[in-house]
Amino acid sequence: MNPMRIVRRTHMYTGLFLAPWVAMYGVSGLIFNHSNWFAPRGGAKPLEWTADVTALPQWPEPDALARKVVAALNAAEKEKAGEAEYRLSAELAPKLQGGVSLQGEDEAGGSVVLSFDRQERKGTTLHSPPVPPEEQIQLETNDAELLNATKDAMLSAAGKADQELSATQWMGDDDFPRLSFSVEHGKERRVAAYDLRSGLVSLGPAPEPRSMRVPDFLTSLHMSAGYPLDKKSEKMRTVRAVFVDAMAFLMCFWALSGIVMWLQLKQLRRSGLMVAIASLFATVFVWGAMYRFFTGQ
Repeated sequence: MNPMRIVRRTHMYTGLFLAPWVAMYGVSGLIFNHSNWFAPRGGAKPLEWTADVTALPQWPEPDALARKVVAALNAAEKEKAGEAEYRLSAELAPKLQGGVSLQGEDEAGGSVVLSFDRQERKGTTLHSPPVPPEEQIQLETNDAELLNATKDAMLSAAGKADQELSATQWMGDDDFPRLSFSVEHGKERRVAAYDLRSGLVSLGPAPEPRSMRVPDFLTSLHMSAGYPLDKKSEKMRTVRAVFVDAMAFLMCFWALSGIVMWLQLKQLRRSGLMVAIASLFATVFVWGAMYRFFTGQ
C-alpha cells in the first residue's frame, strides 16, 4: 500500500475516533478563557460599589516607593562596616502587584469578602452563607505506632540506598495517611476524619449530592491528569488517562502528517509555505511575549 495512503487514512480515522475528545478540549479551553460567560446564574452575586476619590489616599508611584524602601534598607545597614549599599536594579521595574481585600464574618456566621481595585476605585462585596461547624473529639487512643514503624522502615530502606542520609536532621513528618469514613449518629449522617498520630476525630456534615453543570464537567475532564496509583480499583480513570495519552501523541501526529500531506500537493506548496512562515513568526512573537510575562521580565 502507498505510504501516503496509510498516512491519510490514519490521519482521518484517528480524527474520527477521537473527535469527541478534540471537541472537549476545544470547548473547555473556551470555557477557561471566558469563565464569566459560563458562570452559574443562581449563586450569590457580588455587590458592586465605587469608592469616593476624595476618601482614598494618594498612592506613590511604584518607582518612588521602591526608592523609599531602598533608602530605608541602606539606613538600617549603615552601622555595619564594609557592607555594600543596596541600589535599584534596572532588570525588573518596580510594580505593585495584587489588589486590596478584606475578609470578615457577619452576624449569622457567614463570610464577607471585600475586593477593591484601587486604580479603578471599584470594589465588590461577596456574602457567603455560614459553613456548618465541625465537631472534634479527642480519643484516648491513637495509632501513632503504625506511623513510627513505617517511618523506621522508610529510614532504614532509604539509608541503605543513600549513605548521605545518616547526617540528615529530620524536622518531622511532612505527610501521613488520614482515615476518612462516613458515620451515622441517630438520624444524622456525618463524615469523620481520623488523625492516626493524635487520635483526634473531626466530624463534619455529609456533603450534599453534587450536581455538575456541563461547563464544570468539561473543565474537570480537561484538568484531570495522570494515572491512578491503584489502577485496578480505578479502572475508568486509567481508561481516561489512556485516552489523554492517545490525544497527546495523535495531536503531534496530526500536525506532522498534515505537513507531510501538504508537501505532497505541489500546487499548494508556495501558498502553504507563506502560511507556515506567518505561523512561525506569530508563534515566536506571542510565545516570547508570554515567556517574558510569566518570568516577570
